[in-house]
Amino acid sequence: MTEIGREGKLARAVLIQYHEKTFIMVDINNSGFTEEQTSYLSGFVSGILQARELPFLGQDAESRFTHEPSKAVESVHGTLIDDLCREEQIKYEKHGLDCYDAILANAETDTFPADGEIFRYKFHGLFFVSPAQESIMLRCRVAGGALSTYQFRGLAEMAEDWGPGHIDLTTRGNLQIRELMPKICPKVLMKLADLGLTSQGAGADNVRNITATATTGFDPTELLDVLPYARAIHHYILKNRDLFGLPRKFNISYDSGVQFRPARIPTTSVFTR
Repeated sequence: MTEIGREGKLARAVLIQYHEKTFIMVDINNSGFTEEQTSYLSGFVSGILQARELPFLGQDAESRFTHEPSKAVESVHGTLIDDLCREEQIKYEKHGLDCYDAILANAETDTFPADGEIFRYKFHGLFFVSPAQESIMLRCRVAGGALSTYQFRGLAEMAEDWGPGHIDLTTRGNLQIRELMPKICPKVLMKLADLGLTSQGAGADNVRNITATATTGFDPTELLDVLPYARAIHHYILKNRDLFGLPRKFNISYDSGVQFRPARIPTTSVFTR
């Protein structure tokens, strides 16, 4: 902040030095800004201007790094678009979480997803299981395998009203309801949310359901109750869009240190000792 002459008067203003030029960004005469606010504003605007001059870095058609934008080609994590596998191309065209409009549109006409939307539906835990069956399967995430009786009853109602009348339990503690029709999918997702549950990221290239020792929280021999940690990483994943669309597939499990342990050890395990 400094004082500059303007029309014979002194005015207080935020000045930004940029490429040996001085810009008057904000005139704060009688603005009510404090010294601390003025200092913050000055640094913020200066950062914006400097960011415009960051050097370019891309890759050319030979996968070599280049600083020349004219030679750069589009890539995903260093892989050229034309070299991506089908699933990565689908994700490149549109993020899997952004297909909810397609879910709504297909529900209106009771139409099953097609082409890339089949893969994107999995980001919402919805699987078109053709040719095994002309229906959609719901996979519900259950962090640490912990459910309330209220949630269990709600899932049972969904299976009775919209599915086959029973629920499947997977090796990673997911609950699955089969034989769902496209027209019911929005209602399924909304009821899950009403129950405090979600199917988001239950399939495709996402971090799968977080598992924990089955007896954690009430086993007297355990070293640590790991359910709070399983729930914490579960919600962190759900709130972090960057963790959707990772290369398949990441499995995380928490072990509370008891003698009984799951037979399957996933990609990433946290053990207590």
